[in-house]
Amino acid sequence: MTPAAWKKILAIQIKQMGDVLLTTPAVRCLRRAFPDAQIDFAVQSNIAVIVEDNPDINNLVIVNPKSGFFDYVSFLRSVRRTGYDAVFDFIGTPRSAVIARVSGAPVRYGFDFDGRKFAYTHVVQRDRSPKYEVDYKFDLLRGAGIACAELDLVLGVNDAARARAAEIFRELGLDAPGARGKGVILLSPISRRQARRWHITSYARLASLAADAGFVCVAVTGPGEEQMGEEIVRGSGGRALMLPPTSVKEMAACFALADATVANDNGPMHISMAVGTPTIAIFGPTKPESWMEPGGRHRWLKGNVPCIGCEKQECNEMICMTDVTPEAVLAVVREVCAGQTETTAPESNRTR
Repeated sequence: MTPAAWKKILAIQIKQMGDVLLTTPAVRCLRRAFPDAQIDFAVQSNIAVIVEDNPDINNLVIVNPKSGFFDYVSFLRSVRRTGYDAVFDFIGTPRSAVIARVSGAPVRYGFDFDGRKFAYTHVVQRDRSPKYEVDYKFDLLRGAGIACAELDLVLGVNDAARARAAEIFRELGLDAPGARGKGVILLSPISRRQARRWHITSYARLASLAADAGFVCVAVTGPGEEQMGEEIVRGSGGRALMLPPTSVKEMAACFALADATVANDNGPMHISMAVGTPTIAIFGPTKPESWMEPGGRHRWLKGNVPCIGCEKQECNEMICMTDVTPEAVLAVVREVCAGQTETTAPESNRTR
């Protein structure tokens, strides 16, 4: 079946929040290649909000990660009944491979992960060289002869979320609307992986130093993570503020009002980049080249230690994180807020 005949296309990126956002440039490429096609997106129910309001997507195919056997079979049948012409599996997990195979689409693209190749009619070799994750996803489309270029992430933020964000900023005394230019720095200290977390004491120290330099730091946390934000506020002697509970879209709108974001390698980091806020990320076990957009709009720091980039999820030493100092982060915050967004390079972004 030739691409010209594709009327219904399914893109699959079931999880995680950041990975779903990193798939949106590929979906935009599909939309531009097939402007009149029905393009659906398969995603877990708990993070579907990330691709709601996305202008390139017609329908969300909601995957319930906790569904029982019979519900899952019913879900697969509904996917098959849709009659997709082409499927692109951008994640390549066992579950996504099953969805691709059971869809019955005559054309199914996926990467050459062990144990998954059975699911696809076209297997694309995954480039093992380090590069931005968006570009990896583009490789799947290139395998189908679809041109890809723009790296910008796509995140729709509705008017209600923007209005609530402006209200939050006013309540915190940060001024609104517009907000940028007020010296507001949002801090995202969370991560599902312990080894990716810059120390809370470092965030608190950064907030205190930033206050001396004329900035206002605001901790951003989600449900169940509030203690991290509270510790930053206490550790800074009350000089940091804390964002009240928000929805994901409201949080995105708050990022859009800030002058810069300082974050771990986490989902909010990608949300901040998606709304165009200069983002400064702190890396340890993961590789910034894989997760940060190249070109200098955003910046990153990492420790200069032998084990950097180890890919561990848990670590007792955390020397990579302690090697990144609040003073070094503040220096980059100053540069970014002054408009000095030089091209990102490994040596220039190290703390020393």
